[in-house]
Order: sequence, then structure tokens, then C-alpha cells
Amino acid sequence: MKRILILVFLIIACSDIYGQQIPQFSQYIWNSYLINPAIAGADNFVEAKVGYRNQWVGLDGAPQTYYLTIQGQKGKKLINREDVDVVSRRKTRGFKKPLNGVEKALGYKTRKYPTAPASFKLKGHHGFGGQIMHDRIGPFSTLGIYGSYAYHIPLARETYMSMGTFIGIKQYRIDVDKIILNANPSANPVTDNAIGNSGNLSTITPDAMVGLMVYAPKYYIGVSMDQIFSSKLKFQNTTAYAFTQNSSLSPHYFLMGGYRVNLSEELAIVPSAIVRFNYGVPPSVDFTAKFNYKDLIWAGASMRAKDAFIVLFGVSYRNMLDIGYSYDMTTSRIRQFSRGTHEIVLSYRIVNKPTTGCKPSYVW
Repeated sequence: MKRILILVFLIIACSDIYGQQIPQFSQYIWNSYLINPAIAGADNFVEAKVGYRNQWVGLDGAPQTYYLTIQGQKGKKLINREDVDVVSRRKTRGFKKPLNGVEKALGYKTRKYPTAPASFKLKGHHGFGGQIMHDRIGPFSTLGIYGSYAYHIPLARETYMSMGTFIGIKQYRIDVDKIILNANPSANPVTDNAIGNSGNLSTITPDAMVGLMVYAPKYYIGVSMDQIFSSKLKFQNTTAYAFTQNSSLSPHYFLMGGYRVNLSEELAIVPSAIVRFNYGVPPSVDFTAKFNYKDLIWAGASMRAKDAFIVLFGVSYRNMLDIGYSYDMTTSRIRQFSRGTHEIVLSYRIVNKPTTGCKPSYVW
């Protein structure tokens, strides 16, 4: 019984140490689909991303996260600056405009993103996608598989409101063999009969996220809620179930937004912020300033309150193949034990209309 009580305390303590039950990302401005499913289908291409985050390097059992996402749109008919399916409409009034510096740098021969005629009929469109994510913290790991759907409603010629959801499952695992509660090597490990000799505990539970966004070529703002089912974790091991029957997934809330300021024809700055909130845990806030040069190179910095200072940069090859990297310099007391956090994201885009090329994503 004593060992069972100790293990219960360990699980509760781990929840307090790591705060949020889901990973946080420094490159939220670039992989925001993970945070808000309403983004799926915002652009005119199918996009696949793979990412890896190694948090608190040097700390044994520190969080590591891997993910794969894919998302795209269907049914979009609006012709405006974010669309490229206008080859057959070049002679329409307002479509003939000189190339700017960004378009010349990308090798375009004609203007790709004309402004929509005021009389053009606005229509909604759909977004689809999915993600697979694996997250590990010490002896605890999760595997999530989700599909997503979003619907985008035009509010004006270049402004949309979208609503989206992720629906899927999560598998939670505890590697009992990695749990050691006593530093004395001669002491009996916790993996004896206190919780059985299974070596691993696991459970599968349904999960979902919902999100809302309003976006335009120069700004976006969105809210989302993750783990909305508040599902309980029921491990297969009967003894484990006895002391984890009150464990459940806590809802997480996100508020994010950004605005693009064009400093010149080739250079823009995008200030942005994200607020993460989970009941019982202090909010986490990131403030970011990102510079875009010709939409081919970007760099920036973030400040996460009471936690880290972050540097970010990335490059794009013809706006089809992108790579982004960030490094978190920890400012909290945990910096005594870690060498910071690395995060890398690779992206590949397949344009919906293969004869017309591809454009950068709005401001993220």
C-alpha cells in the first residue's frame, strides 16, 4: 500500500511539473494547424509537414515530440490575392498589373494574385486534413491520430471566418520499468507487485479539438479548445486503475493572432502572440516578432514569459519546400540542468492548380 501511495504521488507530481498535458511549440506561427484546426484549407495548396521538438536537452527523460500533418482545401471559387486559379481570366479588368519584387524573385512571368472584381460572387469552401503525433516525457508517452474538417465563410473579398475540428484517439502509455522512486540501488524498484509485473500500462481514449479563426492577407486571430471531451484514463492493469480512476484529460485553451506590416515591397514584419491556458496552471504567453524577406527567408525572436527566450529562422525554396528551426534558451531555474530546446519543421506544398504555381501562406 505504501508503494501504491508513492506512485500516486509521482503521477500527480508529474502533472504539476509538466503543467500542460499536451506539447507546446515555439514555431506556433508556422505550425498553427496543430493548435487550431480551423486553419485547414486556408490556402490554395495541399501541405504536408513533419516536425520534431527536443525540449530541455541534457535532462534525463525530458519531453520529445514528433508529428506529421497534412491539410488542404476543396471547393474554393473566390478569385483574389490568395488564389492562383485565374489563368483563363487574365483579361478581366484589374488583373493586368506589373510584377513586384517578390514575384520577380520567385521567377514569375505574370502577376499571380490579382485583386478580385468587386462584383465577384463570394462562396465558402472546405478544408480537410489529419495529424499523427507522438509525445514522450520520461516514462509517460502519448500517440494521437486525428482527422480534421473546416469550413471557411467569406466575410469580404479577402477576409474569411473559418470553423474547424479535430476528431481522433489518443493512446497513453506508462513504462513502469523506467519509474524509480528510490536512489538507493539496493532498494526494491517500484515495478514489483505494487502495480503488477506488466512492465507497461496503456489506455486508449477519444479526443477532439475545436477552433474558430478570422483571417485575411494581413492578419489573423483564432481561438481553440483541445481535449474537449475531458476523457478519463482507464488503464488495463486493475491495480493501476484503482488509483488512476480519477485521472482525466484537462481542456486546454488557446488564443493566437498576428498582423503583417509591409516595411517595403520586399520586407515585412509579423508581430504575433499566443496565450495557452489550462485550468489550475498559470497561463503561458509567447510574444514573437518575425521578419520576412521576399517571402523566401524569415527570422525572428520570441519571449515566453518566465520560461525562455527563443530565436527562429527559416528558408523557402520557391515557396514549395520550407525548413524552419528554433532554439529556446531557457530562463527558468531548469536552465541549470538543460542545454535549451531544439525544434525543426519541414514543409512541402503541392499546389491545387499545377500550372499556376504556389504562394506563401498568409502571414504565418
